[in-house]
Amino acid sequence: MRLINLIDNCGQLLNIILKSPNSADRTAESFFRNKRKIIGSKERKFISQIVFTSIRNLILIKNICTTFELYNNINHPNIFIKGKKYSVMVLVQILLAEYFYFDFDFIILDNIKYIENEKTLNIIESICADLFAISNTENITNYFNKKLSKNIIKYYSNITKNYNENDALNFLENVYSFPKEFINNLLNNSEIINKNNIFDFAKSMNHPANTCIRVNSSIVDVNKVINILKEQGIESYAGKISPSSIVVPERRQLSNLDIYKQGYFTIQDEASQLVGYCINPNPKDSILDACAGAGGKSLHLADLQNDNGTIIATDIEDKKLKEITKRAALTNYKSIQIAQNKNGKISIPSDKKFDVVLVDAPCSGAGTIRRDPMKKYTILTKTINKIAKNQLEILTNYSKYVKPYGTLVYSTCSIFSQENEQIVKQFLKENSDFMPDSITPHLKKYGINISTVKENDFYITLFPFIHNTDGFFIARMKRVHSK
Repeated sequence: MRLINLIDNCGQLLNIILKSPNSADRTAESFFRNKRKIIGSKERKFISQIVFTSIRNLILIKNICTTFELYNNINHPNIFIKGKKYSVMVLVQILLAEYFYFDFDFIILDNIKYIENEKTLNIIESICADLFAISNTENITNYFNKKLSKNIIKYYSNITKNYNENDALNFLENVYSFPKEFINNLLNNSEIINKNNIFDFAKSMNHPANTCIRVNSSIVDVNKVINILKEQGIESYAGKISPSSIVVPERRQLSNLDIYKQGYFTIQDEASQLVGYCINPNPKDSILDACAGAGGKSLHLADLQNDNGTIIATDIEDKKLKEITKRAALTNYKSIQIAQNKNGKISIPSDKKFDVVLVDAPCSGAGTIRRDPMKKYTILTKTINKIAKNQLEILTNYSKYVKPYGTLVYSTCSIFSQENEQIVKQFLKENSDFMPDSITPHLKKYGINISTVKENDFYITLFPFIHNTDGFFIARMKRVHSK
């Protein structure tokens, strides 16, 4: 496949993702599944990284295209047939990655090589060769290779060197494609994000996340799994925070491995793994996982209890609950039971009480932007406020299932205070039978020391630029008496 046609496929996928209500990952999987006969694994990798980087930098590349009228200047009936406008946007992203490598060092452009007259061409030379071969004229080639390249270099150099703390909103929007409304929300509400670190926040969120796995410690240890992965040619290393975490820097299809099917590990970000350690369950504790999803945290809790407790997992999405049964079968865990949930009403007696109730509430998902960069553009203030109202209702509803002196843990994969600190503080204000319960001793039990967690802190917000994890929030509370 010609490189220019490969870029056109990038444009086609970008167009589909921008118009789809589904996650970018899911949309890309569907796209590649439909094109598996014509797009190989190497091309798929190239398309994925270029398209997702284009999404991360959507405002930046749109501004460049508009400033230099690229949609009109790169115009030929045989060039970019499938995704015209979006293919031009992708082309701009490729040029940025080629000329400003240190800002886009996570993109590998040389995995697609072309040879002409026994000479291996770099990506710029390959594009020029394709443009000339298709158009049979030097007009477009000269424009691309001389004028366009110089314009992009000058434009990006100018906007990146003029950082002004007093104009942070414009800078972060123009350089890192974070909408002003998103950044304003953080600066006006966050206990951690401020004008001194917002630049580091944006930069870290614009990089793709590593794959992180959690080893089932009741079955195998971390070093053994790392050695098995090494034998299979997969680079990995132990996580910095969670004692059961392994980081896999290169994206691989890990669920196809035998050790995954044998239940040695599950895929779970390191931040999410901390929920289990903050709960620190006793072996025989009864646990209600109220918003269990596909069961990642239920599985971790079963592992920490050596499958000796009782875990009731429930969620309003039946499809996700079915995944828990499949995943539990891999590890042969018997302690996880499924409870049906219809409109927030679970199929267990209302007077049933648990030692631990976990509410991993539905949220904006703002902490996962590294994995789904489209969220930058879809999370609005009105959306957050609507979600927050629902979160408080869910937390209040499930808190009634906590035994006296039992534990209530609230978590989200969001970084917005409105969904996190403000929720638990409002909940505690409205429910005098609950009080904050420090997470520090529970983390220390597992040898987990996080510099941002003080002795009496009962909640933590994690960020990529501080903890090198997804953005995440965890709060621990204790019921002191019944209402």
